[in-house]
Amino acid sequence: MMTAKEIHEQARRRMVEAHGLKPQQQCQGIEISLPLAPRKRYGPGTVLTAILHKLKFRAAAGCKCRARAREMNIRGADWCEENLETIVGWLREEYDRLIAAGKAPLVPFSVIVVRKLIRRAIKISRARAS
Repeated sequence: MMTAKEIHEQARRRMVEAHGLKPQQQCQGIEISLPLAPRKRYGPGTVLTAILHKLKFRAAAGCKCRARAREMNIRGADWCEENLETIVGWLREEYDRLIAAGKAPLVPFSVIVVRKLIRRAIKISRARAS
């Protein structure tokens, strides 16, 4: 499983190779720069973030929520569906982190509810993408 940063670096290397640049040429002022990832308005990560936002859950300082939402967007709805339990684990990890920091949410963590929210985000993402 590649992170967004690794995907970015791989894309940058491909651009360098496609244009025939050598590492020395990059150091001589030729800079190849790509954005980390295009923003997907209706990617599954963005949709899930919006759903959680409506339910009054916000990304706390130091959490990995935005990076993981971006990763969900990059990998797409099919990957999210195949890796549903991974995403549930991410959300559980953040929930446990909040509890450890003494900022426990008012509602208990429910795997069943979280799965339904993720599936709903995937469904909305696919509907808006087509």
